[in-house]
Amino acid sequence: KGMEIWWSMERGEPFNHLSIPDSTDISRDITTFVVWWSPGQYLVPGFLVRAGFPIAIALTLTTLLCHILGLAGWYRVWRNLGFDARVSSWSCLILATQGFFVEAFAKYHGGECLLFAFLPLPILLALQWRDHPYRIAAMLPLALAIGVFMKTSFLLFAAVLFAVCTCREAILAKESWKQRGTRLSALAAGAATGLLAIWWSFFSRGDTPAAIMARPWSVLDLI
Repeated sequence: KGMEIWWSMERGEPFNHLSIPDSTDISRDITTFVVWWSPGQYLVPGFLVRAGFPIAIALTLTTLLCHILGLAGWYRVWRNLGFDARVSSWSCLILATQGFFVEAFAKYHGGECLLFAFLPLPILLALQWRDHPYRIAAMLPLALAIGVFMKTSFLLFAAVLFAVCTCREAILAKESWKQRGTRLSALAAGAATGLLAIWWSFFSRGDTPAAIMARPWSVLDLI
């Protein structure tokens, strides 16, 4: 579906708008801002298409580059966690033989590939800045924006990362509660800033699966 949005944009529609036939009058089209799918999945290969690559090559190159970046990133994460080069290399090799990794070259997975490439970066930064919560707080809005741009399910990972950082600050930090409270407030402010920016610029402009599931319904809707 993401590439259909790209082709709609190529035909002159606004950013992230999908053009589809009007169900009440198929002689004309209607456009809608798409929130169900993140724009990264089609913009990245779309730029390669604009560069002159056929669509199939663009999708394959996107997958290949994301997998290379992802493996390199996870290698750095494991090394930062204290694993030696041998264990980290074997871990990357095992990861590269998994079904989802290989299948992506036969069927473009979209945001999953992009997220695989991006996920190690915020983890690595959080590990390297574990003693600098203000840096993590400043990173959170940008990480949220980039992650959701690639795939909206990044919000689940961001929630885990935020919980780990706040728990570490609340439980393991040796400073006074006043100092810890200031740092926790900074982490919360960073996360809230990112979430508000994403909601205002993206989620508020259309229906999400969660919004549709929250609507009242009856048995008649199933008929």
